[in-house]
Amino acid sequence: MVLKMNKKVVSGAIVLLFILTVAVGGCTSPTTTSPRPPAPVTQTAQTTSASKDFVLNVTPIGEAMTIGTSNSAEAGNKYVLYDAALQNIAVNDLQLNPLFFDLRISNGSSYGIDLYATLDNSVKGFPVNTTQPGDAVQGTIIFQVPQSAQPIAIGYDDGVHNVTANL
Repeated sequence: MVLKMNKKVVSGAIVLLFILTVAVGGCTSPTTTSPRPPAPVTQTAQTTSASKDFVLNVTPIGEAMTIGTSNSAEAGNKYVLYDAALQNIAVNDLQLNPLFFDLRISNGSSYGIDLYATLDNSVKGFPVNTTQPGDAVQGTIIFQVPQSAQPIAIGYDDGVHNVTANL
């Protein structure tokens, strides 16, 4: 008898919970809003950031669909170009390399440099260079990103030393 009563109570509670869920869900009217895409952010000024090892200066150069005569952005993509100057503050015999740059965009994705476009002879690319404290290296870094990409930061990270410049 107790077992039958517990089954009835549990079953009744489940039915009541279901009815309340449907009733509450039916009382609210669904709202639909069209998400607005974020306004495009165009960086036009130099950005500087420093860590204990580096000072990174980044200046936007612009966007392009082609670099030189042989590099075209893939369908739906574009190139974004930046002048980057990286100064070694405190590390002896530090090898600087353009492969350690990455571009972060507003959706959380990250892109490495486009090596082919960066090495094009029409661009003063960022050279590989061994530096001492006080030395600076400057050149153009190029990323291939989706047309809709909104860059938010450029980072340099060699696995031991890093710095990020917010755009």
